[in-house]
Amino acid sequence: MIFAEVGFGNEIIYLIIGILLAISVGIGLVGTLFVFVYHSLTKEKKSTKYYGLVFLISAVIGLTLSGIICGGML
Repeated sequence: MIFAEVGFGNEIIYLIIGILLAISVGIGLVGTLFVFVYHSLTKEKKSTKYYGLVFLISAVIGLTLSGIICGGML
C-alpha cells in the first residue's frame, strides 16, 4: 500500500521479498556452518535431518529479524 502511494508499484515488493529471502537463506547457511564446525570439533555425529532443522530454524529467525528491521524502517 505504501509503495503504491509513492509510485514504486508492485515490482519493488518483489525485490524486497527477494532481498529478505536471500538474507534468511544466508543466515541459515551461516548458522548451519557454525553448528557443523562445532560438532566436527567435538566429534559428535549428527544426522542430515538435524542439520536441515538447524538450517530451517536459523533461516526463520533470520527472516523474522530482517523483517522486523526492514519493517521498522518504513
